[in-house]
Amino acid sequence: MKNTSLINTTDAGTIKRIAALGQKLTAILPFILTPNLLEHCERSPNDFVSAVGAGLERLGERVERVSKATSYIEAHSSKALSLGQVAKEMGLNDTYFCKLFKKEIGFNFTYFVSRVRIEKAKILLLSSESKVSVISREVGFTSLTHFNRTFKKLVGTSPTEYRKVEKAKNLLLNAHFGIQAISENVGFTSLTHFGQIFKKLVGTSPAEYRRGALPPVGQEKTQVVPV
Repeated sequence: MKNTSLINTTDAGTIKRIAALGQKLTAILPFILTPNLLEHCERSPNDFVSAVGAGLERLGERVERVSKATSYIEAHSSKALSLGQVAKEMGLNDTYFCKLFKKEIGFNFTYFVSRVRIEKAKILLLSSESKVSVISREVGFTSLTHFNRTFKKLVGTSPTEYRKVEKAKNLLLNAHFGIQAISENVGFTSLTHFGQIFKKLVGTSPAEYRRGALPPVGQEKTQVVPV
C-alpha cells in the first residue's frame, strides 16, 4: 500500500526556510513538483523535503539578489545606469540578470529605472520650485525631451501639468477660492483645459473632488503602460 503522506519528517532548517519564504512557495512548486519527483517522494518523503528546501534556498538567493539590485538602482538612479553595470555589481552575467530581473520584478530593467526616476521627479515637482529641466537632470535624465516623453507615458500628462494639478488639489481642499481662480492660480489659461487634465489625472472633476466625491470603486483612473 502506498504511503499517502508526502511529508513525515522534516528538519529545523527546512522548516525555517519554508516559513521565511512561504509566500514564494507557489512560485517554486511548479518547477519542483514534477510527476516523477512526486512518485519518488511517496516512497521517500525526505526527498520531497530536501527538494523543496533546496528550491526555496535557490529562490531566496535570487530574490535577495534582485532586492539588492533594486536598492542599488534606487541609490544610483541620478547617475548613468546600464544593465551591465548593475549585473556586474550583483556578480551576474548580463543575460541571466536581465531574465532574472524581469521574472522577479515583472518589469524589464529599463522600465524599472525609468519608473524610479519619474517617481523621484514627482516628489521634486511638488516639494520644490525647481524648473522641470533642472529636475530632469537631478533624477538622471540627460535629455529633457526624453524626460518629458517618459513622464507623460508613465503618468499620463506632462511634468508641468502634473505639478499644476497637484497644487490645485491642495487648493481645492484648503482654500476658499473659486475653481476658475484656482485654475488661474496654478497656471492654467483655460478652465476647460484645467478640468480635462484634472479629470484625466484624478478621475473626477475639480468640483466633485472639492466635495469629496471620489470615483466609484473599480473606476479609478489608472495609466496602463506596456512593458
